[in-house]
Amino acid sequence: MSSIPVRTITETARRASEQHLGERLALTGPRDELKELADTFDAMLERLDRAFAAQRRFVANASHGASVSARSQPAGGLNILVIIPRTGPSTGPRTYPSTGPGTGPPISPAAAG
Repeated sequence: MSSIPVRTITETARRASEQHLGERLALTGPRDELKELADTFDAMLERLDRAFAAQRRFVANASHGASVSARSQPAGGLNILVIIPRTGPSTGPRTYPSTGPGTGPPISPAAAG
């Protein structure tokens, strides 16, 4: 066994980051413990690379969706769905659409006073 593959694995591990996951060890040679370690490391880098790419797509899509949604709202308007659980037996929570401050579920005189 040579120390060169161990050094190569160590250097690649140090360089790995969110922005630099494309490099692989691609170690060649006999199927021994170092080769298995290198193959496992390459597979882990591949999974991380795919996960970070998916996360970047999700953030880009969420940002785009938020900007489109914000542009489609009237100035200063924000739609909010208020969910208030009922006390006692019920078939589910009541929901009240809200479009800004001062709107929401009706308040009974008893609750307001």
